[in-house]
Order: sequence, then structure tokens, then C-alpha cells
Amino acid sequence: MEILDYQKEINELKKANRILQKKLERSESDRIKLEEKNRKKECLLRRVIDELKEYQNKLEERSHELEIMLLNLQIMENKMSTLGSMVADVAHEINNPVGFIAANLTPAKEYIDNLLHLIDLYQQTYPKTSQQIQKTIEMIDLEYVREDLPKLISSMREGTDRISNISHSLLIFSRADTEQKILFNIHEGIKSTLLILKHRL
Repeated sequence: MEILDYQKEINELKKANRILQKKLERSESDRIKLEEKNRKKECLLRRVIDELKEYQNKLEERSHELEIMLLNLQIMENKMSTLGSMVADVAHEINNPVGFIAANLTPAKEYIDNLLHLIDLYQQTYPKTSQQIQKTIEMIDLEYVREDLPKLISSMREGTDRISNISHSLLIFSRADTEQKILFNIHEGIKSTLLILKHRL
């Protein structure tokens, strides 16, 4: 081989070397850019993971709060159910004696009217009474008793009506007359609650 051939081969090798060097530089630049992109993506991914973890923690906290709230609501529901049963029992216990009193007020008024009528007949038939009878009439203040006794019966009737209304309102309030869920008349509920709480308003 001649020197010119070697020189030519050396030049070609240098040229190939320069091309390779440029390719290597471009490849290094591309690698650096790719690393930078990957670094940015990793940062973004880490941020997203951190945010997801934070969100997951918040969800777990909220879930825990809701579980506690649900437990409290269940406890409250049980208490309200127990209260409703107690109120219904009280209402039934009130109804029995009040019903007895209310049922006997009408005959009691009739008996009183009959006795007062009988006294009137005695006074008309025997206008002159003994001193002892006259003294007793004055002592018991018969005229006042005659006037007040019907008012007393009327007041007792109003009282038993009021107690019956309260008892009925307690039954409405407790809804103990049914085992299953039913539609509730909100106006009736408010009215019965106001009747129960009337003395506090």
C-alpha cells in the first residue's frame, strides 16, 4: 500500500470519528434532556402520590368521623325508641285512671243535682228547720256549696279533658301505636308537641 492510500484511509477514519463524536455529543445532549424530563416526571409523580396519600388520609379521617357519627345516631335512635316506649307506657298509665274519673263525672253530677234537688224539696216542704240543721247549713255554707259544686265538676271535666289531650299527644309523639314505618302528619306532630310543652312556652 502506498502512503497516499494510508493518508486517504486516515482521513476517512478521522471523518468517521468526527461524525461519531457529533453523534455522541447529540446522544449525550438527548440523554441529558431525557434525564431532565424523567426528573420532572418523577417530581410530578411524587407530588401526585403525596397528594393522593394526603387525600387518602383525609378520606380515612372523614370515614372514621362518619362511623362515629353513625354510631352516635344509632345510640340516639335507640334512646329515642326507648323514650318513645316509656312515653307510650306513661300515656297508657295516665289514660286508665283519667278514663275512670271522666266516666264517673257525669253520674257524679247527676247524683249531686239530685241531692241538691232533694235539699230544695226538703226546704220547700219543711221551711221551718231545727236549730241544729240551720246551724249546719250555715256552717257548711250551703248556698256557696250549691253554687260552687257544679263549677267544681266542670273544672274536673276540663282537667280530665286536658290530661286526655296530653296523653293522646304523648301517644302521637311516641308513635308507639304502630310497629312499622308510616306516614306522619307533621302538623299533628307539631300541635301535640306544643300541647305537651305548653306550660314551658
